[in-house]
Parts: sequence; C-alpha cells; structure tokens
Amino acid sequence: MPPTGLRDLLTQTNTPLARLQALRDGALDEIHGLLKARGNKSQRLYLDSVAMSRRQARALGGDLIDMLTTIKTDGADGQVIAAVALIKMNVSPVVTIRINFGGDNHTDLDLAKFEAPQHEAGVNTIGQLMEALRVAGLQDRVMFAMYNVFGRTLKKNGLVGRDHWASHHTAVMIGKPIRAGVIGGLEPKAGDYYATPIDSRTGAGVIGGGDIPFAETLSALGKTLGVAAGVAPAVMDRHVLGGKVVGAALA
Repeated sequence: MPPTGLRDLLTQTNTPLARLQALRDGALDEIHGLLKARGNKSQRLYLDSVAMSRRQARALGGDLIDMLTTIKTDGADGQVIAAVALIKMNVSPVVTIRINFGGDNHTDLDLAKFEAPQHEAGVNTIGQLMEALRVAGLQDRVMFAMYNVFGRTLKKNGLVGRDHWASHHTAVMIGKPIRAGVIGGLEPKAGDYYATPIDSRTGAGVIGGGDIPFAETLSALGKTLGVAAGVAPAVMDRHVLGGKVVGAALA
C-alpha cells in the first residue's frame, strides 16, 4: 500500500478516523449489551478497564489524521510516517517498509554511486523511524528488524562493487527486548569472508567452534527474533528447524 494512498483513504471527510469516537461508542454499547445479557461482573469490569475513553478516541483520531496529512511522497520518509500510523492504529502485528542499502551494485566505482550514499540514507531512515516511534510513545512496544534478501562480498571486488554472497550476511534488530551489541563474526575464507559459527550463550563468533554452526546461523536469527517478539521458545523450535536462540542478543 503506497503511503500517499493510505493518506488519501483515511484523511477524507467522514472516514473511520474522523468518526472514531462514534465508532467507539457504538462498539462498546454492543459489547456491553452482550455482557449484560450473558456476561458477569468481572467481565464488565475488565472491559471498563481496557476500553479507551471517548476523549482518548477523539484525540487518537485527530492525531492520526494530522500525522497522515504530513505524508508527501511514497519514498522512505512517507513510509516511516505510514508505518508509525499503522502501528498506532493496531491494525497489524508487522509493518514492512523498504530501506535501500546498496541494491544490485555489482559495478559501483569507489562504492560512490549506490552503496555509500544509500547506506547513509538508510541509516538516517532508521533513525527517523525510531524517533517517530519515540514521539508517538511506541518505542518500547515496537521492535525493528532488517534483513536483506542476500549477502554481499566484502573483499572480492574491492571498491568497484559487490557481488551476491551467501556466505556472509548481517541483520539489524532494535527494541526494548534487544541488548545492544554485535553477534557473530567473520573469518577469511575462499578469497573473501565467511560468517563464523556462533556461541549461543555469549554471542561471540567462534572460528572452528560455537554451538551454532555456520549453516544454522540464519535459523538462529529467526528463533532469536521470534523469542524477542514474545513467541515461546518451544513454538520457535517447532517452526524453525536448526539453530538456537542467542541469549546474548536478548535484554
């Protein structure tokens, strides 16, 4: 969904955001009716404890409309605003945005045309997202994770570009459940660099050792990300084969 499309859809007259207070009142009246007929006191008290007030609903709708109207393009800036708005609306547990980090730059002399400027812009986009989440009071409720479709050579082409490289990759995770640091490492191999096995307890890259072998590091990333997001380790073990949760990555 393009950010400008989301803006145009939800900022028109008489959209659900503009009618959020009325929608809130109607939904609560319906639920209260059901609980009065078939519920109990504890259920009614619980609903009252978690229900948004009429003032909160009205303010939320206005805040979201104001936020969405600041979207000017479908680029990274617009995607950041749209993502925060969607998170604030609780419409999805996951929101995906596109952040460029070099692309298919097989020929990029001095890494000056794609890689260097896109890395700088990409890091800036992540910073904008984290600041927008902080302003919205969502910084402790949202975790950011970034993983590209394939790795890149680090040495082979020097400063004239990168090639696809399945033997090394990086991921970034930011959020309250994540402990700051670097997990894993590199070892020179086959004319370039490979990711090392990982010690799941310390997070260190261990050449020739570690209890997470190189071939299972991607699975370990998936399991660690899932557990950080609140999924039970036993569930991750059933759905992601191989690898282990890297305890050192978790706060």
